[in-house]
Amino acid sequence: MVAGLALAGGIQTLDAYVLHYPLTWRVSESGLGDGARQAIYGDGIHAALSSPWYGIGDAEAAWRVLNLPTVDMHRLPKVQLNYHNQYIHWAAAEGIPVALACTLLICWAVLWCWRRWRTTTDPLPRALALAAAVGLTAFLICNLVDAHFWRIEGGEFFWSLIAVTVAANLECARSAAFN
Repeated sequence: MVAGLALAGGIQTLDAYVLHYPLTWRVSESGLGDGARQAIYGDGIHAALSSPWYGIGDAEAAWRVLNLPTVDMHRLPKVQLNYHNQYIHWAAAEGIPVALACTLLICWAVLWCWRRWRTTTDPLPRALALAAAVGLTAFLICNLVDAHFWRIEGGEFFWSLIAVTVAANLECARSAAFN
């Protein structure tokens, strides 16, 4: 399932971004270089602070990103009309409490997986815990420069990692019961 999701996400990315946009556009400011990201992040932080408790909503966030004067967002696919930082996007669209809760939940899962990997001796649950720990750590870090939950394949990847985490937990419990 994970391989199929990765393949589907890769094909969708290749089709929607690589094949339809020239290289000069993808590496320019219009293709979200440093200056464009700075403008997007700034607007996201401003949006989060303007409505800290309940956010401005995903549709308003997409509209605001689309209409930023310094960024040519009209050429990007609709799946990229976000604040290009999951934590800023959550804070702006859903509110700061939701952003903190979701971020803390993912951080807890990452720590749990690393702890389980370190303390488990049975090879299968250890491998599952390591796979989930590495995947969730990468997901946590990558969300600093992208909003993966905005995209279909990003959410599927996250929930696949959570499934591996649950499998690791069940296997660790089974292993502990037999030892």
